[in-house]
Amino acid sequence: MTLFCDTSALAKRYVAEVGSLWMEQLLAPEAGNDVVISRITVVELKSALARRERGGSLTLENATIALQRLWLHCAHDYLIVRLQDSHYAKAELLATQYGLRAYDAMQLAVGVAVQLQFKPQGYLFVSADDELNKAASAEGLTVENPNHHP
Repeated sequence: MTLFCDTSALAKRYVAEVGSLWMEQLLAPEAGNDVVISRITVVELKSALARRERGGSLTLENATIALQRLWLHCAHDYLIVRLQDSHYAKAELLATQYGLRAYDAMQLAVGVAVQLQFKPQGYLFVSADDELNKAASAEGLTVENPNHHP
């Protein structure tokens, strides 16, 4: 199966929270899933880890380990989609249509574009954001929320 993971879902692989175990199982090599992310996911995830470290909910050591794991996964495990003009155009429409935040609209635009490359039954949009998932469902994507798998 091909999985498109937004930042809210992928973060669970690097920081222990509700849904982390489920994400680890879903993303494990033995699960045999192809994992696709948007290039902005890397930016968002680095930002989230840095903010948690500065806020004290993540130690410097754990933040460093999480970043090392992220880079390793980016180099070997993830297909990273570079943003195109078509993604920006679609994100503008989605942001207006669903009232999404800018990066959420971009995540969905990339997710929709990636889905077009795969059969619907072989593709899953994974996000821990209920508002984004509602919009993704409205766009015809099959959606799963890791928060529903504590």
